[in-house]
Amino acid sequence: MADAKAPAALPRLTAQQWLICFIAVVGFSFDIYEILMLPLIVRPALLELTGAVPGSPEFQMWVGRLFYIPAFAGGIFGLLGGYLTDRLGRRRVSFQEPGARRERSGFVPRFALPPEGTIDPAQRARL
Repeated sequence: MADAKAPAALPRLTAQQWLICFIAVVGFSFDIYEILMLPLIVRPALLELTGAVPGSPEFQMWVGRLFYIPAFAGGIFGLLGGYLTDRLGRRRVSFQEPGARRERSGFVPRFALPPEGTIDPAQRARL
């Protein structure tokens, strides 16, 4: 056999990366909960709100809209948010409004700052 090199070990996740993964899991969990609970609440909600008879075309139209519109809007705005994040940068898109409040309050969450050593200390102090 020729010189077989062992693959390099992957770096371990930092606490910040684990936090990001945890927050993503919580978000996905809420999405799954919504998708699984909607079939249970759509019938009583539509009966109360519209008075439509189950099985009627109006009832079926509203059931379809309740399932389709949130998923479609989530996809469109997810793509738009991803595009804006790529074009403008994550900090500018994600922290635009909280950034204004952060300057007034003096509060800066640790996970909102870039990693140590990526920017000079004077610029970091302004964040």
